[in-house]
Amino acid sequence: MNQLQQRNRFLRVGLAIALATIAGGTSAAVAEPLQVEGSVFVRNAGPDVQTRPDIWFLLVSPGAFYIQGSWSEHESWIFRPGAMQVTRPLTPQPAAGQPYDLSSRVTFSSGFAFTETIPYYFPIDADLQFTTGTAFLDAVTPPIYDRFDAIGQAPDVSLTGRIRGFDPNSGTLLFDQQVWAKGGGARVFVSSTNPDAFDYVYGFAPVPEPGTLLLAGIGLTLLALTVHRERSRLGRTP
Repeated sequence: MNQLQQRNRFLRVGLAIALATIAGGTSAAVAEPLQVEGSVFVRNAGPDVQTRPDIWFLLVSPGAFYIQGSWSEHESWIFRPGAMQVTRPLTPQPAAGQPYDLSSRVTFSSGFAFTETIPYYFPIDADLQFTTGTAFLDAVTPPIYDRFDAIGQAPDVSLTGRIRGFDPNSGTLLFDQQVWAKGGGARVFVSSTNPDAFDYVYGFAPVPEPGTLLLAGIGLTLLALTVHRERSRLGRTP
């Protein structure tokens, strides 16, 4: 293969890489919900514990989305029967040394929140799915809050979900946003005597956006072309 054929082949490969990166970045930007970062805290407790279900959340997409708020059954002014449900994988009785799946799905309504663009509290509902790896529980001595005697951590967690907000006076829909997040970690505090008493803490870190990946792909292609051109120039005989 002569130098011209080699260069043309290299250009075709580079162009294919760039187009594939552009296509991938474009489809991701269109198909994926809004990326957020932040944290979500979920507390669920059985009837023999005084605390009741709670969810606190702070989810931010810089420059696009900011929402912070909570839902708590013990705050009677926002209480509605059945307003929160936590669904999680079937697990054996939690105990130190045992595996534990921190994945869960949380649905709630009649919560409250605020954003940077709407400077007042407003009703909110959400359906959030958290997916994590399996953690192994470690014993806690003495128990935390006199009931959590085991703790587990998972290094990776992802979130997919939907959040809706409503005008507090008219009930008009203010926003309806699909969200996603990935990265960070998850932690659970659990009771070996009451499997229905647990605290989940989910944390999310930012990940590169499709536009960043697109620029990286183009940059790598141009760099490779430059290196090839320089090598070809140096390889020429005077």
